[in-house]
Amino acid sequence: MRSFCRTDEEVSEGCKRSKQQASSSKEALEMLGKQFIVIVATAFIGGVGAVTYSWASWATNTLISVDKKTEVIASEISYIKLYMERDYGYVPRADETASVKSTQ
Repeated sequence: MRSFCRTDEEVSEGCKRSKQQASSSKEALEMLGKQFIVIVATAFIGGVGAVTYSWASWATNTLISVDKKTEVIASEISYIKLYMERDYGYVPRADETASVKSTQ
């Protein structure tokens, strides 16, 4: 036969133990829920941080590479301009029409 614990009755030791187990299992579930939320939040923040770090690293490397290429091209143009001025004289504008027409 089952025995139920009522508030106006004397509580047996077995009833006390089952209530404690029930309350402790509820507390354990609440703790597991909180731990799960903390783990998920930490993983999400870590993932966002890793993606942000990767993007920043890629962007920095790309910008440095583009800057280096731009500097190389600028120095090559400067070199070409110097030798063209030496060979052909000063050319004030590149969009002017040439005095010599090409024939086909």
